[in-house]
Amino acid sequence: MKTREDALGVARRLSAKGVRDYYVVTAGEQLNTISLGLFREQANAERRKAEIAGMGFEPQLIQRTEELPVYWIDFARDVASGFDWRSHVANSNGIEERTIDCF
Repeated sequence: MKTREDALGVARRLSAKGVRDYYVVTAGEQLNTISLGLFREQANAERRKAEIAGMGFEPQLIQRTEELPVYWIDFARDVASGFDWRSHVANSNGIEERTIDCF
């Protein structure tokens, strides 16, 4: 929508049709848009889009990709010591060990 008032007007129309799970975006690149949900499966998003279109609205389906932060922990150890760092980490699934040459 061009303005916040426009977005709120559409939100009121959605509410009048019984839609309760929407969010009017108040900042960022999607300012004054109305989010109707985030879906893991495209089929679920398509169903939601069809449901809202059936109420007389013109929803758009936009694919979005989230970037997750990645953290690195570097430490030095004597390989000959046989130190098992995984035994000191509660959940080491998905954690990789890589050997790098010291410089």
